[in-house]
Amino acid sequence: MPIAIITLFLAAFCIGTTEFVIAGLLPEISNDLDISIPIAGYLISAYALGVAVGGPIITLSIARAPRKLNLLFLMAIFIAGHVWCATAQGYQMLMVGRLTVALSHGSFFGVASVVAVTIVPEDRRGTAIAWLFAGITVANIVGVPIGTAIGNWLGWRATFWVVGSVAILVFVAMIFTLPKDPTAVGIRPGIRAQISALTNQKVLLSYLVFTFSLIGFWALFTFIAPFLLDVAGISQQKLPFFLFLFGGGATFGTIIGGRLANQHLTRTLAVAYPVQVFAFIIVALGRADLYLVGALLFAFGAIMFLPASALVNRVITSASEAPDLASTLIASAANIGIAVGAVVGAQAVIAGLSYSQLPLIGILFATLAAATMLFSLRLERRAVERIVS
Repeated sequence: MPIAIITLFLAAFCIGTTEFVIAGLLPEISNDLDISIPIAGYLISAYALGVAVGGPIITLSIARAPRKLNLLFLMAIFIAGHVWCATAQGYQMLMVGRLTVALSHGSFFGVASVVAVTIVPEDRRGTAIAWLFAGITVANIVGVPIGTAIGNWLGWRATFWVVGSVAILVFVAMIFTLPKDPTAVGIRPGIRAQISALTNQKVLLSYLVFTFSLIGFWALFTFIAPFLLDVAGISQQKLPFFLFLFGGGATFGTIIGGRLANQHLTRTLAVAYPVQVFAFIIVALGRADLYLVGALLFAFGAIMFLPASALVNRVITSASEAPDLASTLIASAANIGIAVGAVVGAQAVIAGLSYSQLPLIGILFATLAAATMLFSLRLERRAVERIVS
């Protein structure tokens, strides 16, 4: 794998760490800033909103600049946001810092996805995208626990200083490893042309698939700790190990899914999303034995993340006139799914649904995602048949 892809992986690792580590820092932030934990929790939802809304705006604003320069600019915003967060004097200032970081998040993954597929042969695009998004899954396995430990040991501000410092090293590596943009400045289409390119049904329905899938996943995963403790009978001491198994499965699924997307993109999408429905069913039923729970968590993580690279690749190739904006909107769709899924899961629990019943929400939305994906593939096949005939 080219060194540039490794650099993008490390950048994704930093971004993934900063997005999710905040959950582990909420008690520290709450105590230090004298606010309640629920109020501190708005730092999570505001971040997701910043990614969903701010990403496309930033991408359109920098659309005609060289992509390497754009990535360096976005990483510079990311670093500046961490300095702001680490020195924030009050909740409002910390919120501004988090929103600043969020603005760079969505656009970065959009531009980085396009860069990743342009620096590898066409038959390795799936693998390149998989490496990029593996940075997020590895962040959940390594970055989030370490970041939380640092925050608990040295204070939550130290976590922002450390992540920001690592991002500076990645920034320097990007300068020397990322290739110059082969597309001349000004050649790319304008804003109107880019928005028009997104009207392709393959692009629009892919966003819907992403959103449905993540709503179902986060409705359960938001409460994965109480689910494992209260429903599966996992002890508090063993909880990190089982979460590690899930993260390992997610990373495995991301890499394998990238390889499958290289040669069997359509088939991967047609099979993976229906399989996710059965994965939720099995999770809802298979809680009898600790070893079985561990195996199921690993498999569940793999299945949930397996089609991601194929779906991203499909969006980029289907919106070839606006790949930066199209791939940025994937991050928007994903964060909408995360935010809605967390709310749906929380409201379901408040309404009286037990943790053991949360996989039912996953089954519902996974079914919607699978049905939408199969419908989109059917439309695509019909369009090809009309052209051939």
